[in-house]
Amino acid sequence: MREDVGVEVVWLGDGNHPERVSFEELPAYFAHDATPEDQYVWHDPFWLTVHNDRVESIVEQYLP
Repeated sequence: MREDVGVEVVWLGDGNHPERVSFEELPAYFAHDATPEDQYVWHDPFWLTVHNDRVESIVEQYLP
């Protein structure tokens, strides 16, 4: 049984339009370095909703 089935993922895209994506798309998002000129890979924080030891949703936090 796949554990990621039913996980809702929301990221901010351009910052103004939250976008629902599949769990399978998440690794590609993290593989992209938002600032390739620096030496660090970084992303905005995400909120994880966990119920009965299972992740139910992953939502990117907006930072102004």
